Amino acid sequence: MNSLERHLESESMLSAFAEALGWDGLRSFSKIFNDTGQVVVWHEAGDANYSRTHCALQINHYPLRSVDTFSAAVYGIRYRICSGWHAFACRDLCEARLEAQRLHPWLHREWFQSAERRRAYRLAHRECVGYTWKRLRDFGEPHYPEGVK
Repeated sequence: MNSLERHLESESMLSAFAEALGWDGLRSFSKIFNDTGQVVVWHEAGDANYSRTHCALQINHYPLRSVDTFSAAVYGIRYRICSGWHAFACRDLCEARLEAQRLHPWLHREWFQSAERRRAYRLAHRECVGYTWKRLRDFGEPHYPEGVK
């Protein structure tokens, strides 16, 4: 399988992962850093407008340029919630769905769709509460001890 075929397969599996978490319409983006020429690719689903109403799933290749290991987070800035980054593997559709099931407690869209569910999320994940773009810039995302993700 050539690199383009592998890339397309990877995108299909990531879409399946996002959909299993209730996030439809996964979109891919890239940025070329002029100083290094390095291309960074990431994927988003949801209301990814980078304003105060932002609520979206973001998936990054982790490590950079990986085709089968990733890290995902929900930035629910409109609700002052950030899930923190959660690593996962995605080598086939079955694994994508299993990983989505494992990460359901942090990343599923249902947690962000009603005041009652957001309240339950905040109680279950106190470390994810109180996030704004400023707090993220100043302190970063929530971090978890090894083995907790």
